[in-house]
Amino acid sequence: MKQISSVISGTLSRVQEAANPTGPQHGGTGVVTEDQARAWLVGRDPVATDKALRTSLQSSLQVEVEPVFEWRYPTDKPAYRVAKGCQVGGIGANLPAAFRKVEAAMVPPTTEQAENWLAMLQVATAGGRKSHEAAMLTLALYTGALKRYPADVALKACEELAVRCSWFPTLGEIVSECDRYASPRQAMLNGIESAMVRFNAQ
Repeated sequence: MKQISSVISGTLSRVQEAANPTGPQHGGTGVVTEDQARAWLVGRDPVATDKALRTSLQSSLQVEVEPVFEWRYPTDKPAYRVAKGCQVGGIGANLPAAFRKVEAAMVPPTTEQAENWLAMLQVATAGGRKSHEAAMLTLALYTGALKRYPADVALKACEELAVRCSWFPTLGEIVSECDRYASPRQAMLNGIESAMVRFNAQ
């Protein structure tokens, strides 16, 4: 089995202590704080995060997860893939620890982080000027939307839209971008959860 690369073994091992990287941990009580998980996520590309998670699940828990993708072909941006499911295999008794690992990588940004990223997006695009009251309402609404997603996903969505959009994006555009980047991790979480149900039913 592959070992976790030294690049991710530091902070990742703390974030994922619910499942000890030196071997399977059954019924462990390791606690991962949101701050630890968030610190690992922020600044990472979601694709790299998902790859690191999959490598860690395989090397430390012998649980294999493989998201199943399908292509989308929008008219206003390049084609991209969205995860629509996940194949899960490996040691059934380790599925709860695997679930905790993926769940730890679903931590959302803080309110301050989300607001800062939206401010960056507003500076990078046109059409974001509003009255003070409208601006505050928009900020609250958009911040709430970003906080429904993992921190790395929310940041990546804002960065991508800042580069691609000439005008400040709609709430629907932000949600769509976040859904795109969050779909593999959500598929992994759902797949492991379904596998746990099947394993427990045996």
